[in-house]
Amino acid sequence: MSESMYLRLMEYGLSDKEARVYLSLIQRGSSTAQEIATHSTVHRSTIYAAIDALKGHGLVSCLEDEKRTLFYAENPKRLAELIDEEVRMARTKQESVTSLIPELLALHRSDRSKPVVRFFEGMEGLRSFRSLLRETKTKQYDTFARLHAKLTDVACVDEIERHQIARPLVRYRM
Repeated sequence: MSESMYLRLMEYGLSDKEARVYLSLIQRGSSTAQEIATHSTVHRSTIYAAIDALKGHGLVSCLEDEKRTLFYAENPKRLAELIDEEVRMARTKQESVTSLIPELLALHRSDRSKPVVRFFEGMEGLRSFRSLLRETKTKQYDTFARLHAKLTDVACVDEIERHQIARPLVRYRM
């Protein structure tokens, strides 16, 4: 079994046992569970769980006759088809969320009459506060700040102070 192929199958999302079973079936062709266990070094009792998962992905099928069940790997091109399906589903979700955002923003903005308390910490907090000043039209902010010398981003503080001139920003330092 090629270690490179095994690792790439795991990157795709197969578990350790699923990747070993799938590679065994690709290399050997149709096989019984015992043959797969011998070739893949996966214990026979766990072969069936891996095969069921691979069947769920459409990567493995089985053929039953009177005495035994043979498992075989589907065409490896099925992996690319599965990725394409996942990409399509992700795009659909993205489009759905994108169309939902304006409605959510309308609800989010409708609750502006209540006072809001928000905490911002560190440099990222300063940047978030700066973004908040840019986005909102609130007339006044009451702020309490304890600025540590290491946390002062001069450009960020300057921009916040410019907003203070345009809109009152009552500042209390501790």
